[in-house]
Amino acid sequence: DNDWNECIGYLPNANNGDLRDLWRNDFANANSPFHQFDNPFPDSSTGPIIERHVTNPEIFYFVHNKVAFFGINRVVGQSYVNSVADPDPNTEWIKSKLALQGCERQSIMILSHRGPKSEVYDAIDTYDSNCGRSSTGGGIPILTITGNTHPASYCMTRVANNMF
Repeated sequence: DNDWNECIGYLPNANNGDLRDLWRNDFANANSPFHQFDNPFPDSSTGPIIERHVTNPEIFYFVHNKVAFFGINRVVGQSYVNSVADPDPNTEWIKSKLALQGCERQSIMILSHRGPKSEVYDAIDTYDSNCGRSSTGGGIPILTITGNTHPASYCMTRVANNMF
């Protein structure tokens, strides 16, 4: 669910702050064990290289077996990426990464807290069109995986004694 915007001290209109910095340092920092894959994938001698957005490293991308994997920052409630950033960093990231490899992608997987803005799917439709595919008749398959629920006892519920 929402890793930092349910915490006391969260600044919804800023793209930085103690909570974001803590998460980014522990999970997206180049020295973090979560920054890249440690083990090879079954059909490879290595894991794919994870590319991370420069100012929002929680937004990531990698390719495996011609499938483009995108992790985007789309939470429930007010946040910098959802409510303030213009243009939308998720959409711009997806556009830029799809443009890199031409029409080699065979499918797309999007991982997010909640479903992407419609502009993300518009960008994928444009990619399909540029590749000679039609979104109404054989566009690239897309799987969007979201997770946006948790029990009331979850540790990030803006309760001071649940803070790190």
